[in-house]
This record gives sequence, C-alpha cells and structure tokens, in this order.
Amino acid sequence: MSGASQTVQALPVDLARPAAATLIPTSVDDLTSGWLESILRRRHGDRYNICAHDSYGLKGNQIAACSDMRCFTARGHVLGQEVIDHVIVKLLPENELMRRVVIDHRMSHCETMIYKELLPQLVAFERLHGSSDIQDMTVSCLYAEVLDEPDCAIVLENVQKKGYWTTESLQLEKPQLNAAVRSLARFAATSHCWLQETGTVELPYLLENHLSDGAQVSDFIRIGITKVADRLERLGQNLLLQKLADMQQASVRLLNAFLQRTPDFGVLCHGDFRDGNLLLRETPDGDWQVRAVDWQASRLGSPALDLLYLMLFSIPRRVMAEVEGDVLAVYRRHFNAKLAELGCDRRYSAAQLRSDFTAAKLVGLVWCLAAIQFWDRVPGWVEHTVDLALEVDALGLLDNIQ
Repeated sequence: MSGASQTVQALPVDLARPAAATLIPTSVDDLTSGWLESILRRRHGDRYNICAHDSYGLKGNQIAACSDMRCFTARGHVLGQEVIDHVIVKLLPENELMRRVVIDHRMSHCETMIYKELLPQLVAFERLHGSSDIQDMTVSCLYAEVLDEPDCAIVLENVQKKGYWTTESLQLEKPQLNAAVRSLARFAATSHCWLQETGTVELPYLLENHLSDGAQVSDFIRIGITKVADRLERLGQNLLLQKLADMQQASVRLLNAFLQRTPDFGVLCHGDFRDGNLLLRETPDGDWQVRAVDWQASRLGSPALDLLYLMLFSIPRRVMAEVEGDVLAVYRRHFNAKLAELGCDRRYSAAQLRSDFTAAKLVGLVWCLAAIQFWDRVPGWVEHTVDLALEVDALGLLDNIQ
C-alpha cells in the first residue's frame, strides 16, 4: 500500500453499548466508541473498557475502489492493564458503480462467511496435519457477521502497524512475486485436500461459477475494447479488433464455459489475488512474508485462475514474459509439496498446469478489458491489455469464436 495516511473526522463520542443487531454498521456514522468497544470486548472480554481512540486513512494502492476502509487505534484497559488495538473496519465502497457490483454479487456476504466459517475450518484442518500456512498468510479477523444483504460487518487486525505494506500497481518485484506464488500454491493445495477430505462440492456463499449479469459484463468489455481500439488500429491489428468484438458478443458464454469446467484439481480461488490485496513484510533473511486480504470474489475453480490473475494484475507484461516459466515451476513445486505433506497421493503435472494456465489467458483478457474503466489511472494499463490481446490471439484462443 502506498501514499501517506490522512486524518479523518473523529468518531462520534458514544459509549452506550449497542445491541447485537447494531454491530452491523451501515455507514461511518455507526462507528461510534460504543460500537468499537463492543467489538473489542469480543477479543478481550466483558471487562474491557475503551478509553481513547483515533481514526486515520489506510495506505493502499486502490483500496477505495473495492471497499471503504476505516482504520482505528483504540486504547483501553482490562483489569487495570492497558491494551492497544489497531483495527480496520470494512464498509461498502463509496463508488456507486462498484457498490452496485458488490451488492448484486453478494460479495460482502461472501467475504464475511469466508472469515467467519471457511478460513477457520481450513486453519483447523491444516493444524491437524501440523502446519500453519493458511494462518500465516491471512489476517486475524476480530469480527465477521452478516444479516440481510448488504448488511455485513468485517473487522480485521491492521497489520500495517506490524510493518506490512503493499506495492504500487504492477510493481510487485520478483522476490515478492515468488513469495506470493509460494503462499498461493500452498493455500490452493490445502483447500483442494480439504475439499476432497470433507466431500465438499459447493459452498453456497461463494461466487457462483455462472454469470447472472451478462449484460453488465458484456458492457464492461465493450467499454474496454473502445479504450484499446485506437492502439490496435495504429498497430494495424484491425482483424484482432474484430475478433475482440466477436469475443465481446460471446463473452458470457465463454466465461461460463470456462468457470463451469471441472478442473483436474479443484481449489478455493481467492478471486482477487494481486498486489493491492497482498500485505508484504521483509524478513531478516531477505525473504518476504505475505498476507492476503479482500476475499470478496472467492469461488471454487482451477488453480490457474488465481495464478494468472496474480501475474496479470501485479507485474508488467514484459516481466511476465520473462518469469512465466519459473513462476509455473515454483507454483507446481510448492503445490505438490503441500499435497504430499497433507497425505494426498496425486500430483499436478507440469503439462497440465501449463495447459490450464494457457487456457485461462482468454479469461484473463476478458478481466483486463473489463477492468479498464476502473484501472485507467494505472499508467500503461491500455498497453498492458493490448499486449495480452496480441498474445491471446497468437495462441489461437480467439479463433472461431461465434
């Protein structure tokens, strides 16, 4: 995360302890002292009393687009002992278009249930096998609750106060990328083993692998194509531009067909695993610790989805071309090592991972085109998307789309 933090208006002073239902804030006006005290009593017990607090802006490279994040430092006492908590409260995004997307797809509900139920189950499963990878790559959740959509509340520990930060868009460096790939591979393998052991084939709160808002998705892609059209015409790529128009017409069918495929290794996909959602901290030996946040777009699917998304939305295309082979090798090595650690006899072959990753690039192109209107502030994003379109065309993935 980047940029200087900023002071925001102080919380209303209201030490009345709210009823359970009002622990779901609908606006910043609900984030009173009494509300914060009730949340922190869930961590410290009923003898906790809040004494003082302040609020400040979160450092981040695009946080405002997906959620309205409010940070608080609370000072309180438990039986005479001072305790200090640094927390983040997630609210619905202020941007009206993004707010509508989040509500329509029940994304806040998805994330709430992941923090409330799914991640604790995965952590408990992994602990039985003597491991803690998932616990180490997630952020402590103090409170997660959901009433009627979109009434949800998520309160997380603010690990920025422990030295974690995120990079600027498309500036994840190679050592950081490798650490993120390792964490993602071990997370995906753990989720696969858990799904297999528990016999879980669906989780109703995850995003569906079927697009219910095809017109909106198609319109996002159409807008993206208009943004890249001038660049493609100057490159003499008029045929490619027509192929993209054909893809836009068939985009919903193509996406549904890909998402509904039964992958060789079904895993829990984070859905937005990229630089702005990865909190980083360098270790004394020069390695990197990675913690993932923002689980609003999670679904069941292919391991290749998160891996491709990480690369497309975190590093420049020229870097992706340089490191793609090494990244796939690192991912496969750690994915298979985790499978072995958890007692799974199957292994992800290099050929299958390469095939899944290549096929996913068509979905990646759809993502990049649809994201242009939200990512137009990122320098070079149009050129980034054009370069991907050229590769997808060269791979033949745009041929014979009807």
